[in-house]
Amino acid sequence: MTLHVFWPFRLGLAILTVIGGFVWLEAAWTAYQADTALSQARALHRQGQADRALRVLQAAQRRVSGNAELALAAGDLYLVRYLLEGDGIEEVINQYSRASQLNPLEPFYSSSLGLALLLAGRFDWAEEALERALPGDPHNLEYLWWIGRAKEGQGDLKAAREFFRQALEVREDPRVRADFLRIGQILPTPRSGVGR
Repeated sequence: MTLHVFWPFRLGLAILTVIGGFVWLEAAWTAYQADTALSQARALHRQGQADRALRVLQAAQRRVSGNAELALAAGDLYLVRYLLEGDGIEEVINQYSRASQLNPLEPFYSSSLGLALLLAGRFDWAEEALERALPGDPHNLEYLWWIGRAKEGQGDLKAAREFFRQALEVREDPRVRADFLRIGQILPTPRSGVGR
């Protein structure tokens, strides 16, 4: 009698186990496809075949939607192209934006977007993206420095200098020190109104 009462429960448990197994297998297969594409793209890029590497990543993004690492890797390749050829900053921004949207809790994705926006001269949006990254890594020298650069680009020199100072408290860096001193020469002194 007991066997007959619990058979629906056992059948339901078996069905849930099978469905859970399929979901797990699909997730594992998706991760495998993404990792394979990333490995292929990195190998092609090391061989100087950036265009083929981008095609591999684009195809993988079509197959494996929702993978932030693929978007980040594509953004990195577009960034290299932009730095070498001066073309394609919009693709860099699009890919980093996608990565940031897919994984908003990872500060590196938002900071990558912030840097791309900074390079494009979109200082207000760069600041916004970098401000999203900062709570995840509040003592990151680059994040603080880049926010300072975004503030400077918006004309807020006092705030820029403050972010440069905070970055220097994290660690001494000649790039940040140069920006800190340069801003100090531009800002008027409280007594004379003349730049230092």
